[in-house]
Amino acid sequence: MLVATIDDGGTMTDPDDDAGDDEVGPDAEWGRLVGEVGQATIGDPRIARLVFVPAAVPHPFEDAVEVFERAATQLLAGSAERPVAFLGYHAMNRLTRSREAVGFLVTDRAVHVRDAPSGVILRAPVRRIPLVRGPEGPAASAAATVAAAAGGFAWQHVDHLLPPDARPVLLGALERAVALTLEHDARTSRSLPAAVPRARGLIGRIAELELGDVVRLPDDPRHRKHMARLTKALALPAEEQVLFTVTDQTLGGPYGVVVTGTAIRSKDLMEEPVATPIAGLDPTAIHVEGAHLHAGDAHTLPAHLEDAQRTALETLVREHVGGALDG
Repeated sequence: MLVATIDDGGTMTDPDDDAGDDEVGPDAEWGRLVGEVGQATIGDPRIARLVFVPAAVPHPFEDAVEVFERAATQLLAGSAERPVAFLGYHAMNRLTRSREAVGFLVTDRAVHVRDAPSGVILRAPVRRIPLVRGPEGPAASAAATVAAAAGGFAWQHVDHLLPPDARPVLLGALERAVALTLEHDARTSRSLPAAVPRARGLIGRIAELELGDVVRLPDDPRHRKHMARLTKALALPAEEQVLFTVTDQTLGGPYGVVVTGTAIRSKDLMEEPVATPIAGLDPTAIHVEGAHLHAGDAHTLPAHLEDAQRTALETLVREHVGGALDG
């Protein structure tokens, strides 16, 4: 049994044996894929306790197939996608005694990721990274997919179960599982898209770029008072429509970046507001460097932004200025 303490007060363990009874389809091609994934991912003793496939293959745990099935049931939540491999663990909260799959579930359509165990009250979300048939082939597409899947994963909960050099081994196994799934699609249905359709709307694009935690929208009632303070601090013209802000509130007042339909505006603490008209801006020249968004002028960003959020914001502003978003 795999048991370890995790940081939020739970324990990590194998799941109960009451997993679902659904089995993968019996067709020969699917069976071939399952076999190939099993051969490509199972076997390295450094990661063997964290890799599960829907096939009866040698494994440290006798109930490995049940572990896989429980993970598929939880992470897919009723989806019709067909699971291929689960790389991760099950966490049990000491207070609620409930268990959940944490890790990477590869299906015929996507990689589903729960980055960390849920808290006592709030359940950790599951991210979905779609599989695509990229122009550079399955290996390159798999590498890009795994990079996106692993970007937010909470390794601190699992690193102590792996030898020091085993994290890249686990990610390599995940890449092989994804690449084999892409090859399976290429020789059978070719139903996967060549690229993931990108959202054209502002709200959808904010979600895709995972900026929902840092972007404020003007019609969100939670930010009504903050927006009123921003309007006053930046002396926003009444006719100028605010699309979104990346701002914060301190004792010295609000500060950060405000993007409107016609300008990029900002204010640093104890400084005068800065305004850059969008007309004439070169989207390709917009970039984030340190604590500033450079778009004609240097616009101060809130201090709490992480590097990935700054990069995503750069993308969002570039697309807005370049007319790639519908608003």
